[in-house]
Order: sequence, then structure tokens, then C-alpha cells
Amino acid sequence: MKRILIGLVLTGLFSSLCVKAESLDQVGDNVFEQKVLEIIMKHPDVIEKSMTLYVEKKRKDQEAQKLTEALNNHYEVDYGKSPSQGKKKAKYQLVVFTDFECPYCKRGEETVQALKEKYGDDLFIVQKNYPLPFHKQARPAAKAALAAHQQEKFFEYSAKLFENQKNLGDDLYIKLAEDLKLNLDKFKKDMNSQEIKDLLKADIETAAKVEVGSTPNFILNGVKIAGAYPVEYFDKIIKMLETKK
Repeated sequence: MKRILIGLVLTGLFSSLCVKAESLDQVGDNVFEQKVLEIIMKHPDVIEKSMTLYVEKKRKDQEAQKLTEALNNHYEVDYGKSPSQGKKKAKYQLVVFTDFECPYCKRGEETVQALKEKYGDDLFIVQKNYPLPFHKQARPAAKAALAAHQQEKFFEYSAKLFENQKNLGDDLYIKLAEDLKLNLDKFKKDMNSQEIKDLLKADIETAAKVEVGSTPNFILNGVKIAGAYPVEYFDKIIKMLETKK
């Protein structure tokens, strides 16, 4: 059994170095292990490459399994009064759960913009706020973005929040409102209004219903995607959805 396990680990090494497994099968256990160690010591680069390939294969297998499960477990999302872009009857419906202080959400935002450019009118985007409790500025930033939404500037405002992610704070929220020429009195009032609190609460409750517990999270035509995946991953899901029709 020991030889079988070691042989499996060294399969990639044998093929790379043209070492015949049969030549090791003719020796005793101690000599066998000694020869294996000699091979490893002489060719550490090949071992490293073999391990890298093995880890990458495991990652891809896990990702494929995760994707298959996601495709078979659809989620229905209540859009409510959340900010949106595009045509409501677009072919692809993308719901985004984000936290303005989360660095991965900034990467997720870049992916959303790339998808928007690629799919154009075929993509409808709904933005949901999901401020994580350990991000002190996530909730105030979300309230500021929703206050900008009251003046139809949510997406312009949220883009600037991500651009200035390292400087989130009251001074920035006011400055961005000024830059976008918002009505400052209304903006300040809306930020602390019950209506904004209710909108944020509704987003968080929606996230709980669809089992979102981290950011960024996306739901594309009912398929949940947890993490800042690149555009190619979304393309793969879209192709799989098309195939299932």
C-alpha cells in the first residue's frame, strides 16, 4: 500500500524524468524509500511543479462542483426599491450584494462594469447593500449612497465611493455629494432619514433570505456566485444557463 501511495504522488515526476516505476518495484522498502528521496532531492523543481498542478486540479474540481450545485439551486430575489440599471426585462438579471469598505467588492464592481460593457442592453443590474458589521464605514457609506439614490445618482456616487475606498468617512460623503452637485441639505437629511434606514434594512433582510453571508455576492438569473470572480466565470455561467434551456 505504501508503494502504491508514493507511486501515485510520483506519477508526474516519473513521466517528466522518464523513470520507470518497475525499476523501483524490484527493491526492498528501505532502498525504495531511499531512492524516492534521492529523486526528490535531485529534482525539487519537478516536485514543486507536480504539487502545483495537483492543487490547481483540486481547485478546478471544487469550483466545478460548486458551480453545478449553484446551477441546481436557484434563488428568487425581491428587487424592492433597490437602485437598478438597464431594462427590467433584460435577458440576464444580475443582483449585486456589496459592502463599500470591502476590498473584494471593489474588484467585484470592476467585474460588474466589465459585464455591463460586454452585455449592454441584455443585462439588468440591481444593487443591494450588505454592510458587514466589522467594517465601521460600510453602513454610513451605504446610507450615503442611498441618499444619493434619492436624487437619482446612486451609481455615480457608489463608483466614487469605491474610487476613494481608503478615505471613507463623513468628510468624503459630503465632498462626493458636492462633486455630483447634489442638493446638500436634502442629502444630509436623507442620510439620517427613516426611509433610508428602512431601505438598508430591507437589503439586509433580502440578503438573509437568499443566504448571503459575505461580500461580494451575486445572483445571476437565480444562480448565486459568492466571491469576486472574473468576467470569464460569469460568461461560463451564462453559457451553461443557455445550454439548459
